[in-house]
Amino acid sequence: MGSKKFPYKGYLDLISNLCFGDSVNGTTLQDHTQYTLTTGGYIGFLKVLPVLLDHILNPLLKESTYITEIYHVDENNTDSGVMYCEMNDREIQMDAITNRKIKKILYPKNSSYLSTTGGLLKEIRENCSIEKIRALHKQFYHINNMFITVSGFIEHELLLAEISRVEEQNISSIPSGFIRPFSQTPAITIKTEEIDCPTNDIFGLVLKLLVVFGSEIFSKFSQMKSHL
Repeated sequence: MGSKKFPYKGYLDLISNLCFGDSVNGTTLQDHTQYTLTTGGYIGFLKVLPVLLDHILNPLLKESTYITEIYHVDENNTDSGVMYCEMNDREIQMDAITNRKIKKILYPKNSSYLSTTGGLLKEIRENCSIEKIRALHKQFYHINNMFITVSGFIEHELLLAEISRVEEQNISSIPSGFIRPFSQTPAITIKTEEIDCPTNDIFGLVLKLLVVFGSEIFSKFSQMKSHL
């Protein structure tokens, strides 16, 4: 949706396509967000890279973008927004329900590994806002908390020169006293939990079974296998 140096919607994908590249794709996982860029040759890559980095480090984050891309209530009093609708389809799937329960068992309350990437519907409606997104971006999206991985043939000196220019322009954005996430390992506890799965009365179907080595369920499961 544009950045401070390139405040134009679709500009990043446009310049990538002009350099024989794919549209830039982003994926959020439990402990990082990754952005991928592929171009036809390193010359085009070096042209697109600073544009991509500016979109990552200095996005516009407009209120209007939040309304359309994240969440709003439309004229029919219906919850809407691109991300909200995507998570609405995902949240009620049994695989997602099971995955949330597993993470709740494995990780403490303050762990990022417990969170659901994309967000839960209730949290998006009640707790998410453009102000919180801006604050999170300011805290974590800076050059002291990112890696750049490049594969393929490229002139190293030219690559380092482009990255150095980006570093010089953004070094002042590093928050003071920043502590890198996941630098501390939480204590491990053992729990056993059950999930009630929605089904009919005719038959039962095991959709997912997670058996941890050394647990009580593991012992019972091993005994069952020995009698088969």
